[in-house]
Amino acid sequence: MTKYIKSAEGFPSQLHLWDPQPTQAAIVETKWVDVYPSNSLEYSDEINFTIPSMESFMLESVDIFTELRVLTATGTNPAAHQNVSTAPHLAASLWRNVEVEVGGIPLIQSYENAYGMFKFWDDIIHTSHDSKPLSKRSEGLLLDSVGDKDESENLVFYPTTGSPKNASGQERAKVIEEGKKVYLRSEFNIPLFKQGKLLPSEVTYHVKLTKNDSGYILLAADTNTDEVHFNKVILRCTFQRPRDAIISTIERRLVKERAIYHADKKIMTTFPVSKGNTNIQIDNLLNGPLPYFFLVCVQDRNALIGNKRSKNPFSLRLVKSAQLYVNGKEHFPRALEMSDHLETNMLAEFVLETGSKGDSLVCHHYRVYPALAFDLTQDKTQNQHGLNLGRSGNASLSLEMLREPTEDLVVIVLAWYEQIIEVNKNRQFFVV
Repeated sequence: MTKYIKSAEGFPSQLHLWDPQPTQAAIVETKWVDVYPSNSLEYSDEINFTIPSMESFMLESVDIFTELRVLTATGTNPAAHQNVSTAPHLAASLWRNVEVEVGGIPLIQSYENAYGMFKFWDDIIHTSHDSKPLSKRSEGLLLDSVGDKDESENLVFYPTTGSPKNASGQERAKVIEEGKKVYLRSEFNIPLFKQGKLLPSEVTYHVKLTKNDSGYILLAADTNTDEVHFNKVILRCTFQRPRDAIISTIERRLVKERAIYHADKKIMTTFPVSKGNTNIQIDNLLNGPLPYFFLVCVQDRNALIGNKRSKNPFSLRLVKSAQLYVNGKEHFPRALEMSDHLETNMLAEFVLETGSKGDSLVCHHYRVYPALAFDLTQDKTQNQHGLNLGRSGNASLSLEMLREPTEDLVVIVLAWYEQIIEVNKNRQFFVV
């Protein structure tokens, strides 16, 4: 009833006989700044950028614009209908390592292919199936519509008769065939750049992107020698300029206290598993402060390293059963289970733990990307992780593989930790 008690008759538009007074907007200008590399793309695998300090302009977001081509070893255009495709998420496969630093503080873990793994899973969990055409066009994201990892690595994209087993692989192959230029616009997956609040003005950020090996980006026979050529890489930065009065207010407040930003810390760890080992026990999966959420992925070791073109870097091996123990207690009432043809409770628990509501891209392709999800927030009724107290302790994991591994595996753990970054009036950054 408050709505009606506090309401009053409005002034109808028919009686607006004069121009209304101008509205005081908080943001008075938006500026897009394209930041180009400070070194040559052709002669180095490392690409360096400096996002400049902007007076009165606050950084909102950063996107990576990439133009590339796939050429033969001699630099010519490949013929049409070659059995050469790309990884299921092209934008996530491009960078072997990503480093972002501000004032000597690193903003991301420097670990080989960690950026791409987090980018891949962030996108396919939080992108709805209805957004599939947009994701394909902007990021080169097209998941394999097959039955398992082995089928996702079927390299016959243009069979002599009939349709290919991996139709998505053929679609991705058509995008790069005959040396076509490929244009990607990808959100820079750095938590501080995605947390929703504008960052203080007059701050300089240093970015280093290290190109991935063509064997990681492309999906082809191991004898293939085609190479990925980067024609252009640009960081497009979106800045906002508030009204002068707001800028003055922010600066006065910064004198008294630091600005606070909730920016997750993402940590990737790996555990080797020997071939033939069907039962896997990891006793020290996590120790000390626990993440609020993490994923477990079982991958072929050669696929993660990226030196074999025939391996799909993102598709995973199937797990028959799994159980997590936190401080000795079972995480699930009963172990997660999967059979040859059914996910049983594994997919259902994945949907619950991720909060994806079953319409995310990964849920429609779960047999090929069967990651295990674990939500460790204290109060699962709170959908804002920042309002949940962190947990500490030990986590162990028991896995049984659906099929006996014929090659060495690696268990990949992708963990999201709560983290606060504070900024003072001198533009010094502090990780809390």
